[in-house]
Amino acid sequence: MKKLYFLLLLIPILGACNRNIYSDKVAGADFTNYRTYAWIKHEDDGEPRSILHGNIHHAANREMHNRGFRGDSINPDLLLDFKVKVNKRRTVGMQPIWGMSPWWGWGWGPHWGVAGYHTYPIHYQHATITINAIDQKTNKIVWSGTYSDVVDSRTFTGRNISKTVHKIFKRFPIRQTVQYVS
Repeated sequence: MKKLYFLLLLIPILGACNRNIYSDKVAGADFTNYRTYAWIKHEDDGEPRSILHGNIHHAANREMHNRGFRGDSINPDLLLDFKVKVNKRRTVGMQPIWGMSPWWGWGWGPHWGVAGYHTYPIHYQHATITINAIDQKTNKIVWSGTYSDVVDSRTFTGRNISKTVHKIFKRFPIRQTVQYVS
């Protein structure tokens, strides 16, 4: 009986895990040697490319400052980069059609039940936001954090982007040390 209670308590905890946030770092990388960062400039960069890009940039800057990093565009230790990818996807939904079955059921005559299924397409968008930290000296990625989930128009608001970037940075090797308010 005690095992059953333990399992019942464990179910909500497991359900609360962030299954759509992934991160990885280079084994043996010493993040205490990194103190400064800068953003990689792309040739097609407009400052910023969109409101979404500006919100991600702002939220990531706040997270880096919260971890004790400072911006340095001349000689940074880390270079930051991010990619946003939104794909249109499609799946099939099914709805049962209830009706009278012409067959006799279990010796009692005709019966009500599922006579078939109505299928219909469901269109949705799936987004991935990836933030990479690159060692400026070796030009190799030392940490990568990714958010991936089904999205709608409310997902890309400034407040939601800030929460998403915060969730990604919760897995950054250097923990938050201060609360930076902007």
